[in-house]
Amino acid sequence: MEPRRDVDAVARVREVIGPDVDLSVDVAAIAKWTTSHAVRMARRFEEFGLRWFEDPLDHRDLAGYARIRAAAPIPLATGERGWTHEDYRTLAESGAVDIVLIDPGRVEGLTGMLRAADHAAAAGVRFVPHSWSSALNTAAALAVFASRPNGEIFEVKLRPSPLQHELVDEPFDQVDGWLAVRDRPGLGVEVDEEVVRRYADAG
Repeated sequence: MEPRRDVDAVARVREVIGPDVDLSVDVAAIAKWTTSHAVRMARRFEEFGLRWFEDPLDHRDLAGYARIRAAAPIPLATGERGWTHEDYRTLAESGAVDIVLIDPGRVEGLTGMLRAADHAAAAGVRFVPHSWSSALNTAAALAVFASRPNGEIFEVKLRPSPLQHELVDEPFDQVDGWLAVRDRPGLGVEVDEEVVRRYADAG
């Protein structure tokens, strides 16, 4: 843990993007921050006007998130490692977080994501799709995001990769920061079976 480095990094990004662009900080729970350290950092990050402060602790540490919330008025987000929609019910009803991050590839698929988003909505919590693997994951997450009223922002991995940009007939790409919802049957994509065979044979 290097507090000065972390604060300097966030300060520099805020300086470069200016005050009118949203900025979030993702710690990643694998960093193993203690609750006390997370509280101190939340206080130091306040001045940068974060859209949210993500995963300073493991998503199951609800008492720790409650301590952060009591110490600093900063929006808290977690949940991308949740595996069941009941995980999200627990998170949303805890009152300890503002945003849950939901990955349809982990949370019991499309139906699990729908239920998780609805648990969040019932508790007045917003959600962000954690769409960080394949184009099929993106398609499923986008369908849920477009159909629910409590979506915050759509997170998507746009770095070129076979799973995101070769697997389907029409890959997802942002245009001026936006993703279009497809007006096509199902999830709006078709798997390119030739690509599947090519990579299966290469393995």
